[in-house]
Amino acid sequence: MNKAENDYSLKASLAEVFVTDLNTLRKTVESLEVMDTLFKAGMRPDSDSYQLHDLKLKYGKYRIEESSQ
Repeated sequence: MNKAENDYSLKASLAEVFVTDLNTLRKTVESLEVMDTLFKAGMRPDSDSYQLHDLKLKYGKYRIEESSQ
């Protein structure tokens, strides 16, 4: 989070899962799931990038689950 305060590209990346439109969020989560499959197949990026990806995927899924309840 400290890096996100000063890094615009990091803020923009995080903003993908904070959208208000659920259809856009679903598409983003689908994209993140495809990337996750590639990462699990051995194409994992550096530690910070992977942690950011994992955070976005988990939070995106959480928001979709919460909206369906």
